[in-house]
This record gives sequence, C-alpha cells and structure tokens, in this order.
Amino acid sequence: MPADVVIDQARHRVTVAVHGVLRADDIRQARWSLAADSAFDPAFGQLIDLTGVTQVLVSAGDVEQLARTSMFGNATRVAIVAPTPLTSALSRMYRMFSQPSGRTVEIFQSAEEAERWLL
Repeated sequence: MPADVVIDQARHRVTVAVHGVLRADDIRQARWSLAADSAFDPAFGQLIDLTGVTQVLVSAGDVEQLARTSMFGNATRVAIVAPTPLTSALSRMYRMFSQPSGRTVEIFQSAEEAERWLL
C-alpha cells in the first residue's frame, strides 16, 4: 500500500492518499511512522483519500481494530474520500467503529467535498 502522507501544520491536518492494495499491516506501519514524526499532532484533522485504491485486503475485524486504536484525538474530524462501492462500505464500517471514540467521520465522493467539510 503505497501512501502519500502530508502533515500540514498550518492547516492542522494530516492527509493520507492511498494507492494500490490496501492492507491492514501497511496501515499499522504507516501509523507508526506518522507517530514518530515530530510534526504530528493527534489533535489535527485527517483526510484519507482512497481514490487510488485498486484492491482491499482488510477484514471487518481489521477495520474495527484500526478504528478503536486511532492515534488521533477523540474530538478529531476525519474526512474519507471513498468513490467506489467497496471503499465506501469500508469507510462506513470505520465510521461505525469510530463512534464510541467521539471522532466525527464523514465520507465523501470527492476530495473537493472533503476539503470543504474539513474547513
């Protein structure tokens, strides 16, 4: 799962654009790298762009575990760009499992919509 991760301190946002095959272990590894970055702040908002995903190899259990162990704060806003039925279903699952944390997760068809919501 190649991913482009950008920490934008001025906008208080982390943007992750995923390309190729989406795997839970790759997500976990990307999280460790992000947590080690001194520019990361768990209070930042998050934009996850799944537009470039070509295959999903993540189970419902993986989605639950990832949602419940997010590195972001409980009041964080998360915008997910999920333009396909599969990425949209995965994102809805993530939103459901994130609810107890208090994070607000919204799903969009385009990055432009997600950007507007995060502002």
